[in-house]
Order: sequence, then structure tokens, then C-alpha cells
Amino acid sequence: MTVDPKWGFWLNVVGVVLTALIGVSWATVFDAKQAASLMSLLSGAYTIVNAILHGISAPVPGPITKLINPAS
Repeated sequence: MTVDPKWGFWLNVVGVVLTALIGVSWATVFDAKQAASLMSLLSGAYTIVNAILHGISAPVPGPITKLINPAS
């Protein structure tokens, strides 16, 4: 399974726009501390999913993988 880089780019654009919209709307519904906690949690989850999708799409192991497993 691979993800086309164009789709990855647009996924990032949509994620940034949704993050801004949700952050503004939650700030009006919840108090500042709750809104910040929710945004941190969702931003972290989005970052993990984005990293997994782009990691699966990598054609070859990158420099970080070579540092972790220098035998390969």
C-alpha cells in the first residue's frame, strides 16, 4: 500500500484547515483549558496517522531506519 504524495499534500492542507476551524469553534463551546486539551489530543492523533501513511509510502528505508538498524 502506498499513498500518492499529492494525496498526502492535500490531506495535510485539509488537516490544517480543519484544525483551525475546530480550534476556533471549540474555544467558543468549551473553556480554554478543555479546548486546548482536545486540540492537543486530536493534533497528536492526526500527526501519528499522517506519519504512518507517509511511512508506509516510503519506497526505501530512510536514514532514521539505518540509524536504528545499522546492520541492514
